[in-house]
Amino acid sequence: GVCAAGVVGWIFDLPLLTGAFLNGPAFPVASAVMLGLLAAALLLRRPGASRNSERAGIAMAWTAALMALILLLADLVGIDLVNWGSGSLMSPALAALVNVPLLAISLLLVDSDAPRYRWQRILLPVVGIAFLGSLLTNGYQAVLVSGDSPTFSYTGALALVLVYMGCALMRPDRGLAQFLSATGPGPSMARLLVPTALLIPLTMVLAELAAEGLDPDEAALIKGLDKILMLILLLWMITYSSRRLQRFYESWKQASSELESQANVLARMSEGVVVMRISDSRIVLTNPQFDAMHGYGRGELTGRHIDTIAPPDLSPQELKLRSDVLHELADRGETSYESRSVRRDGSDIWSRVNGVISTVPGDGPVLILVKHDVTEEHRAIHAGRDAELRFRQVFEQSPIGLCLVTLEGRFEKVNQSFELITGYSAEELAGMSFADITHPDDLEEDLALTGELFAGERDGFTMEKRYIRKNGEVVWIYLTVAMLRNPDGIPYQALSMVEDITERQRLGQQLKYLADHDPLTGLFNRRRFEEELNSAIAAGHERGIAILVIDLDNFKFVNDSYGHTVGDRLIVRTGELLRSRLRADDTLARQGGDEFVVVLRDVEPEDALATAEELVRLIARDVRIEGAENSARVTASIGVAVSSEGQPVPEETLMMQADIAMYEAKDAGRNGATVFRPGADSHVTLGIDWAGKLRSALENDELMVYAQPICRLGESGPPHHELFIRMRDPNGGVIMPGAFLPTAERHDLVQELDSWVIRKAISILAGIDRANSPRL
Repeated sequence: GVCAAGVVGWIFDLPLLTGAFLNGPAFPVASAVMLGLLAAALLLRRPGASRNSERAGIAMAWTAALMALILLLADLVGIDLVNWGSGSLMSPALAALVNVPLLAISLLLVDSDAPRYRWQRILLPVVGIAFLGSLLTNGYQAVLVSGDSPTFSYTGALALVLVYMGCALMRPDRGLAQFLSATGPGPSMARLLVPTALLIPLTMVLAELAAEGLDPDEAALIKGLDKILMLILLLWMITYSSRRLQRFYESWKQASSELESQANVLARMSEGVVVMRISDSRIVLTNPQFDAMHGYGRGELTGRHIDTIAPPDLSPQELKLRSDVLHELADRGETSYESRSVRRDGSDIWSRVNGVISTVPGDGPVLILVKHDVTEEHRAIHAGRDAELRFRQVFEQSPIGLCLVTLEGRFEKVNQSFELITGYSAEELAGMSFADITHPDDLEEDLALTGELFAGERDGFTMEKRYIRKNGEVVWIYLTVAMLRNPDGIPYQALSMVEDITERQRLGQQLKYLADHDPLTGLFNRRRFEEELNSAIAAGHERGIAILVIDLDNFKFVNDSYGHTVGDRLIVRTGELLRSRLRADDTLARQGGDEFVVVLRDVEPEDALATAEELVRLIARDVRIEGAENSARVTASIGVAVSSEGQPVPEETLMMQADIAMYEAKDAGRNGATVFRPGADSHVTLGIDWAGKLRSALENDELMVYAQPICRLGESGPPHHELFIRMRDPNGGVIMPGAFLPTAERHDLVQELDSWVIRKAISILAGIDRANSPRL
């Protein structure tokens, strides 16, 4: 507007508009055009202007700068590019030609070097110094400074001041404009002093205008009043400014007191508190807990950017959370969330945060954050999640069946191995309880143990039980059950581990069967028979018990003549025949070889003998092998020993008596049965005495060995020897082997006798080697 006024004043010859008063020059039209272009550029480059407006403003600034530079160069070189005149048509002042390019450059670089904008911070002071120097040396003060007449018109000076202020205040969010619009005593005083400083020269100009054309006394009066008014203005400004400063001081004292109280409250809080200025995201206040929480000393975070404690590796989820928090703060002014920050040493810290927007004098809008350290809680949660994930992986991939059972006994979750064991799918099991698939014979024990578990009487149990699969098959399992409790220790479900042991159970039963049974006949073996015999003797019976020792006659001859296959068939046939004839509560066993034993419970001696005789007849009649190539048959000799209720007989004695009776049956011609009769003398009984003598001879080394050489005619070399065994008679005589060998065979002493002979022979050979004797 001022520039336009200068042009209008030139057109219509109005000295007041051209600034040609108080002995000052007129406002040159060229200066008005250049400053007008800069003013238009300022308007076109205002905040929020369109791109086209920006481009037009830049073009105008360049035009003004080029005009000033061309005219300045022409003036310095002495070239008259324009036929300048007088008044408004005079050439622009040199000071104006210098200031216009500087102002244009400042305008063009106003947004350069973001976000620090260093060019603007450098250029504005430089332009200001050049501008003030120009006013002092070329303005109306020129007479006082240098004694020269002013070359700046008042209108031109005002236009230059306004353009400079426009450049300085062009961006209200930074620089001088931001300072003047800020709160606090400094900006407040500046907003008062700057207009006052601009008003003083204007007042002086008005006084000069008012005194122009008056007589000296009146002019002196007006100028005196002007000085008085300026003095009054300065006094008022000083008084008003002092009062404002005092009010600011009182407010500062009150705010400091409140801040100290708040700081004491913050220092006593267990949570960390931080106050962040929203305008630049700088930390303006922290409490000791916040500093310690992040590993900093007291006050070290003050003044730093809030991102100092932000992790450098924010995940997409964390970035989205930050955006959501900012939107919530913008909408509601407060928020709550959990976030991760970083300590000074780089470690992570998790916090539960409450945030609220407030206003603090001197800082403007701030964000107050109250942080509660939940790092351990967060770690525990993540550890729980990790443990749950590992449990789920183990649960699903376990080779043994796993299932979670509710307190009502229903399946809550099962794995694939459990589905394979039971034959039911997870969906089918979801509506069932463990009782639905448990074998009825195992259900009572299972329910009892489970009841104790759910009642808190035990923490777990193990058992072997049976499941009934979906297809009806029975599967043996080894069940391990453990109770799961919540953090309060209250049971809420049970974990069952199920191992299929069907094959192991089958093998166990098979091994148990083999341990108790003869593999050829399937009858009880010697070990199991002894258990049954002891049990029968211990139980006692009203009429007593009897033992039958059954030995097949001439079985060795059959084995040697027809082979072991035929012999085995005869043994099996004998076992089948005996089993079919005996009662259910009788016990039948194979002692080994061709010998069987029977325990008859609750039987009289006569009945026992009758049973033995019947078995003799059945064996002679039915135990035979008929074939195209060969045929074989056997008979049996049976010895019977009886233990009555009134006169019990020990197991070993009873067995020995039955054995004696069996040998008596054989001596009586075989194919018969004999009952042992105590006190009766027989050569078998005498054989028992020989058995005792033989045992004594073995223990006391009362046997002798004779060696008879075996020589080959016509050959030299050491001969072989045949050993003969003899027994010493207590009277010094020699007993031939025919007297004691049958007894040794009958009473299982042959192996002991063989061992004695071998040891003796080795001892003799060792003695020969030591004596270097060639003769035995």
